[in-house]
Amino acid sequence: MVSRVITFFQVGLWSLRLKELPCWQALGVKALRIFILALRGFLKDGCSKSASMLTYYSLLNIVPVFAVVFGVAKGFGLERLIERQILQMAEKANWQAEITNQILNFSRSLLEHAKGGLIAGAGVVLLFWTVLSILGKIEETFNTVWEVKRSRSLVRKFSDYLAMVIAAPILFILSSSLTVIVASQVKGILQKIALLGPVSHLLFFLLGLTPYVSIWILFSLVYFVMPNTKVPIRSGISAGVAAGTLFQVVQWFYIRFQIGVARYGAIYGSFAALPLFLVWLQVSWMIVLFGAEIACASEQCETFGFGPDEGALSPGARKLLLFRIFHLLIRRFSAGDSPLSAREIALAL
Repeated sequence: MVSRVITFFQVGLWSLRLKELPCWQALGVKALRIFILALRGFLKDGCSKSASMLTYYSLLNIVPVFAVVFGVAKGFGLERLIERQILQMAEKANWQAEITNQILNFSRSLLEHAKGGLIAGAGVVLLFWTVLSILGKIEETFNTVWEVKRSRSLVRKFSDYLAMVIAAPILFILSSSLTVIVASQVKGILQKIALLGPVSHLLFFLLGLTPYVSIWILFSLVYFVMPNTKVPIRSGISAGVAAGTLFQVVQWFYIRFQIGVARYGAIYGSFAALPLFLVWLQVSWMIVLFGAEIACASEQCETFGFGPDEGALSPGARKLLLFRIFHLLIRRFSAGDSPLSAREIALAL
């Protein structure tokens, strides 16, 4: 029985032709393929170690990152608003308010020293360089997942990362404010409209998905922007939805069951928030990297199964396949169509 299951996952699952299956079965097979490929890639690329490295860099750079965020937000008059949103998020995630306030105070102090010292210009440059360096580490990790050999050029890194640093606080405020507005104002209006009847329950359910939609958009943007390659829209969105949902579920369990609070509280006392925060960072980065593997696997799942068939082809079948490829390429060239990638050729045949 066990050998049959292993054989199915190694050979049988990849020999199925999705076009010959009913729609719901094809979706199930494709989802299973993507999950297996993502899991294999997660282990092969050492994503657990990469998550530990990113956790370490995040912890070292959390104060400079917050300082830059506050500096950008202050330029738009959003400093107090973003501080309030961070404190609310910390409360929901069960982080101790004392630790969060210390991080915010250190960030403001660092920003003031960078702006007001004798070498103010060098301080601001160093502050931004610290933030850009951690973004560079994130890009390197994503490039490993996508097997991209070259990183962005220094000019592109500066322009792209600077755009992220400026846009992130604004998007954070917009998403958080939209969630609050939808949750309070729109629900209040719907409760006053009695004509909706049963439809209101469906609308309430859709409104309850607003926090998920915000996190889906955030994760999808990360998968589109961070790798130094063009990520297909479908792959980026599907990975954003999967990783964002998993992130929300893990956070719900973390808050609901207070994982580790009693044990760490007995050992660390008032410092119990630190190891809990480290665990949360580690798990969060693992989810982010697993989502990147999902995005990559979404592009490979339809052609990965051709490996077993390749070894079974006879010389005559190989020649026939070669002629079919030439015929396809010549026909598209004669029609003036754009060239096909290897994946598109495989799917067309």
